[in-house]
Amino acid sequence: VIDLPLLIAALLWDLFVGWLTQLAVRACVLDELGARAAVDAAWELLIRRFPRIALTTVVFIAVNIGVGVITSIIYALVEVPFLGPLYAAFIGGRWSEASGTLLLVLAILIPLSITVSSLVGAYFAVAWTLAYRRFDAEVQPEAPPLAA
Repeated sequence: VIDLPLLIAALLWDLFVGWLTQLAVRACVLDELGARAAVDAAWELLIRRFPRIALTTVVFIAVNIGVGVITSIIYALVEVPFLGPLYAAFIGGRWSEASGTLLLVLAILIPLSITVSSLVGAYFAVAWTLAYRRFDAEVQPEAPPLAA
């Protein structure tokens, strides 16, 4: 049994290392820094702009939950036509028929899953890159309206 404090500490450590790696990779590539300099820059950015990074993470988690629900619905819609024949084959003891149907489902779901997860991964990579560029951007005050 894992103690709750240990689980919380592990989750916080994973979150911290995740932030540090996301920021360090962007610093390395976008700012053309070396590995050690990129980690140092990521650490400084994490300390300096922690609220922005934490809020961005919360938004990304919410988007990820939504994407997960949508992809689950898509996968379920793809699987539904095969459940009836698969169930009938299992109940009837026709194992060769069931294995053929199962292989067909896997032949459809595996490429679909790879495609969807690649698209989601690319989206989050671009989102983190854009967010990295905006973390240090200062909010520009709005120009006062011109007097008539």
